[in-house]
Amino acid sequence: MKKILILFAFVVISIGAYAQNNMRDVVYLKNGGITKGIIIEQVPNQSLKIQTADGSVFVYKFSEIEKISKEGIQPNASIGTTVTPNYSVQSDPIERKGGSICYVNGRSLTDNEVQALVGQDRFETYIGGRAQRAMGRSLTTWGWIDFGVGTGLWITGLALDSYALYYSGLLCLTTADILLPVGYVFRGIGSSRINWVCNDFNEHKNHTSLYVSPSLMRLSAASGTNSQIAVGATVSLMF
Repeated sequence: MKKILILFAFVVISIGAYAQNNMRDVVYLKNGGITKGIIIEQVPNQSLKIQTADGSVFVYKFSEIEKISKEGIQPNASIGTTVTPNYSVQSDPIERKGGSICYVNGRSLTDNEVQALVGQDRFETYIGGRAQRAMGRSLTTWGWIDFGVGTGLWITGLALDSYALYYSGLLCLTTADILLPVGYVFRGIGSSRINWVCNDFNEHKNHTSLYVSPSLMRLSAASGTNSQIAVGATVSLMF
């Protein structure tokens, strides 16, 4: 009787472990994206990290997430997948919209989706271009403010015959003369870098690529024998 109880407990533990190993987390994003894998880190009400089957790690803020669930892995299905938006990331072209990247059809992309889509090198160029463009916007904003204030002080100084207001206005106008061209140069460089990322991706997105994805499969067995589970890899050649 004791041996039967021990065997029963072992079977229950094994079934539980097998069921757990055959479950994966599914993160549904508000923009329509879906990431499947294993959640490896979670900060309550702030963010989480999820690792997909190919080893990629994605970080999402809770404000980006619609819901989180679990799903069973089918016998012939891959253990995990990368981000899979409701659009074909291999065929849809991308473009710059302001300081961000989106699909030509207008759907915006998160930083994690851009990184997974264009690759690490292009992503670093995109982040640098976006930072330069933001710096340029700040410089031009302050330049136009200085221009407006300086013009007002300069005209007032002339009207009141006040050297202090007159030269203060000239100082503001001189500052504006520096900030505005520098700001527009930064904005131009940043926009050009983001445009380059979009154009380079659109030109090369249909080139041949090799994808390897691990798989967990249940092998069919002849009558009277036990079925077997095999671990393998799915290799896809994309043109």
